[in-house]
Parts: sequence; structure tokens; C-alpha cells
Amino acid sequence: ITDIKLIIGDRSFLCHRVILAAHSEYFRTMFTSDFKEKDKAEINLIEIDCSIASIVIKYIYGYVLKLTLMKLSQVQAVYALALQWAIKELQEQCHCYFITILNARNCCQLATFADYHAPDLHDEILAYITDNFFRCIKTKSLQDLSYNLLVKLIQCDYLNIINEDQILESLNIWIDSDTSSRKKLIVSLLCHLRLAYISPES
Repeated sequence: ITDIKLIIGDRSFLCHRVILAAHSEYFRTMFTSDFKEKDKAEINLIEIDCSIASIVIKYIYGYVLKLTLMKLSQVQAVYALALQWAIKELQEQCHCYFITILNARNCCQLATFADYHAPDLHDEILAYITDNFFRCIKTKSLQDLSYNLLVKLIQCDYLNIINEDQILESLNIWIDSDTSSRKKLIVSLLCHLRLAYISPES
């Protein structure tokens, strides 16, 4: 018999406290500490995508997730919710998946995602970008980086590049992908370049 109803968006999920608590530190704390939700029959969880919550709740109840059949954005959302609900096994599964699929086309988008959600994953992805910076230039995936991550990379002493011209090329790719909002950052970005090492042709 279910004993808790999770209301998420326009959907309701009938669950068992003991099962939620067994798999999630978030719910275990909620149900065993002096939170107002401790004895409630219904809990309204806000700012959560109900479709992603459905996937994670199914996982808690033993459903085997096939991440390879999901869109990358879905896996990212599942990972973010697994972090929020402190479901370690699901976090590890998503983490391994991200590392497995990591390539020059998606690494920068994943780096920006990880920068907000997962420091451990973030470090591994940045190491990949550092080693494969030229490939990222060729795929133009650098346009998916946040400003702060781009600066962090071009300041890195271990960036795998042939010359400073490649860094300038990466800045052009990043700015050209969203000129209206990024052109104002040109001067601050150029401050991080060693201009003396850039060829006159560039």
C-alpha cells in the first residue's frame, strides 16, 4: 500500500516512503528529520520536470534505464535530478555514460552542463577538451562553452595547440556563434591572448 503522493507539475506519483528513502538520501532525510513534509500524505515538489521525475522514480522502483536510447538532454536532466535527490547509483551510471560518449562534438556542451551540476564530471571533461582542443575547433563545438569556461581553457598552460593562432580562431568561433551578445566580450577575451605570438595574417 502506498503511503506518500508526490505531486510534480501536473502529475501525481503514488509511492512508498521506505522505497524512496532506501534509494535517495534526499527522501531519507525528508522522512526521518524534522521537516514539515515528514508526516504529510502529499508532497508538492516544485521546479522539477514531471517527465524526468517519472524516469527517476521508475529507476528507484527497479526499472533499468537504457541511457543510450535517450536524448543527451534527457540524460543530463536525469543526472541533475539524481544529484538533487542524492541517488548515488544513478549518478554514477549517468557519469559513466557521459564519459563513454564524450567526443569533440559534444564535449563543450557537456562541460557547460557539468560546470553547473557536477564538479567531478567537469574536471574530466575539461581534461578531454584540453587534450583535444584542435578537434574542438574543427567541429566548432567551442561555441557551446560558457564565457568563464572559455577563459579557463585559453589560460591553461597545458592546452594542446600548435600556436596562439588557434586560440584566436577559437575565440572567433565562439563570438560568431552569438555575435549580438558576445561581441561586447571581445576586448576582455583578447586580454588573455599572447598577442606577440599571433601571426600577422591572423
